[in-house]
Amino acid sequence: MKRIIPTFIVFVFTLSIFCSCQKAPSKEVVISKNDGSFKEKLDQTSPVQETTPVYVSFDEQFLSTDGSVHFTIDIDGEIPSKVGQVVEVAPHLLTEDDARRAAKALLGDVLLYERRSSSNPQYSKSQYQQKIQRFANYATRDALTELMGADGADTYLEYVKRYIEIWTEKSTTAPDEDTRKLCDWTLKKERYYNDSDVEIGDRSIEDDCDLLIATAEKEGIEYSYSVIRENGPTVKLNKLNLTLTEGLGLYPVDMAIYRAQLCRTGKPTQEQIETVTAKAQSILDEINLGQWNLDEPTVEEKQIGNSTEYRIRITAYPDFNGISVLSGQSAGNLQDAYDATYLMTNADFLFSAHGDIIYFNLESPLDVVEVRNENVMTLSVAELLEKCVHNLSLSDADAYGLPADVRMEMEANSGEKLLCQIALTEAEYGLGRVKVPNSDDHYYYIPVLVLKGIVEYVGANTGTCYYTNHYNSGSGVPALIWLNAVDGSIILQ
Repeated sequence: MKRIIPTFIVFVFTLSIFCSCQKAPSKEVVISKNDGSFKEKLDQTSPVQETTPVYVSFDEQFLSTDGSVHFTIDIDGEIPSKVGQVVEVAPHLLTEDDARRAAKALLGDVLLYERRSSSNPQYSKSQYQQKIQRFANYATRDALTELMGADGADTYLEYVKRYIEIWTEKSTTAPDEDTRKLCDWTLKKERYYNDSDVEIGDRSIEDDCDLLIATAEKEGIEYSYSVIRENGPTVKLNKLNLTLTEGLGLYPVDMAIYRAQLCRTGKPTQEQIETVTAKAQSILDEINLGQWNLDEPTVEEKQIGNSTEYRIRITAYPDFNGISVLSGQSAGNLQDAYDATYLMTNADFLFSAHGDIIYFNLESPLDVVEVRNENVMTLSVAELLEKCVHNLSLSDADAYGLPADVRMEMEANSGEKLLCQIALTEAEYGLGRVKVPNSDDHYYYIPVLVLKGIVEYVGANTGTCYYTNHYNSGSGVPALIWLNAVDGSIILQ
């Protein structure tokens, strides 16, 4: 095989076998050895400031040592190259000021109210009447079919009629005044929002979780706003979330009404997409929880009966001094067995074509502890790719989506042996996260080279594909391998 590889400095982090929609491998794919040099190498500074893209051509085919996996690496193109910083970060514990500031950035100056108790909501007479009027528009099969499609109408028509009856009855005894309590912007223990002493999920309500849950209405759309802060020994969670909410009830119908109102707009224009993207950036700037880099926006569409609904999705990742964190990394390999889990940091938006916010979620904000190295020494791409080939050759077919027992069952059902084929065809440069040694919740962001590709298990006789990590979901080619350029170690995802 012909190989032409320029030697240049690129930053990279970990090897991961990442297959979408699969369980974690039952055993390690490759043997990853960290010889303890990582800490020392973090302080080594490169004499070179590489800033120009570098052309890389790498073409190789090989088998795993047991012959169960056929690999093809075919990467040909420019990779952005920049000597970057090693940044140490820690979880940012959300504050009440953060909660208030984020709500204003998302919703403007609308009033937020504490979430009502589900057992005693105490809505006012006018609130019941507004709900009745809204649902009365969809109390016929034709109207509900137009809103939700024929299946939705079949499922919910009687519920709509019944809810109208219930709300009509409740409105007769409901108070005239609005009894809602304004949000006081304090994070409270879970018990405050729980109607009973029952444990919430698999965590006790006595746990280290603090919450703020509020509701708001903007231009006739009801929202639920929540802030979660958990700093426990096993879970560290910080999250800001905004979603549409059903208010008085019957969630599927309410959501259908809101989606119809917001999303039946026609396909978003390029100008609308650009406007929404700028709005997302402005919101993140106002929230002021670090610097962010926005992925390319995507337009999602869904057919409901004879109507098409459109949404614009925008995802953002942390940015450190102009270098963005890459998407697709999981937190699963980033802590020791007894460390607390801190999910990967990102922010996710859904907008209508007209810029109405439909959904927002900001996960795991970070505080920068220090810049450990402004210009870290790394291995060359040639060295990194050779390490990649070596370690991949030590893997087997059990680790790429179909464990041995599942594969054997599929072979028995299909009557043919399944072969594992992996083609690595794309490379991406950015930053990845790795655990700070001997620390419970501190991490390094170091530059990474991510290799992307397709995994397929195919029948040896027919060539039929029985499993793949790629489902044409619009998310591009999946990331498979993360390479650490600081010490050359390879860590599984």
